Amino acid sequence: MTNMLRNKKAVLLTILLTLCVCLLFARAGGGGGSGGSSSSGGHGHGGGGGPFGFIGLIIWGLYTVVLTVVLFWKKKSALKVIAVAKDDIWNLEHMQQTVENTFYAMQDAWMERDLLKLSKIISCSFYNNNDWQLQNMKANHEKNILENITISSIQIISCRDYREDYLDTFSAFIKGTMIDYTIDDRSGEIIKGSSTNTEKFKDLYVFTRDENTWVLNQIVNDPDLISVLEATSITEEEPANVNIGL
Repeated sequence: MTNMLRNKKAVLLTILLTLCVCLLFARAGGGGGSGGSSSSGGHGHGGGGGPFGFIGLIIWGLYTVVLTVVLFWKKKSALKVIAVAKDDIWNLEHMQQTVENTFYAMQDAWMERDLLKLSKIISCSFYNNNDWQLQNMKANHEKNILENITISSIQIISCRDYREDYLDTFSAFIKGTMIDYTIDDRSGEIIKGSSTNTEKFKDLYVFTRDENTWVLNQIVNDPDLISVLEATSITEEEPANVNIGL
């Protein structure tokens, strides 16, 4: 049974990697847009048409379908961990609310270029890994403006519940829309992006456990299939320490 599951996972990975390679070729001639530092926009298709443009649309459609299916199974595996967890911190509603509150707080802090205000909800490593970027933006007089932010969905796709509580983590896949542009803080002039275009975004937020609190430890903007596949679920509450599903 174990070998069968491994073989199925190997086949799935091969298919996904093939789609990723094909998708790269589709994007190369198709064009696309992206947002500022905190989010990534949707992908457009340039003019010219032709068979390669049509093939690109098909590949993008397949990619989207595969990503949706993988997210479904990831969510299902994560829910299994939450169902058997004996610790109250593993509460789906509370976790989703934590993700939403943290996401909006993160956008505000990013616009203000100040992560210190988030000291109670982010890890030290997250602060150290991201504060330099905000300090660099200040030095260059760049300010990221994020407006009309709407979250369309939050999916918990990875839960890792260990006997040693400090190792516990979970990941959330967030989708939504926002207006995302950057201005010169001296003149107010827009130097990147558009103040009128609403863009789609998707982020992967990774949380770690700090005693009885979840704190943000990593953000992956515009996560690809590989990033999603790496978000695995595991529990040590079960007799055998094995992965649960994808």
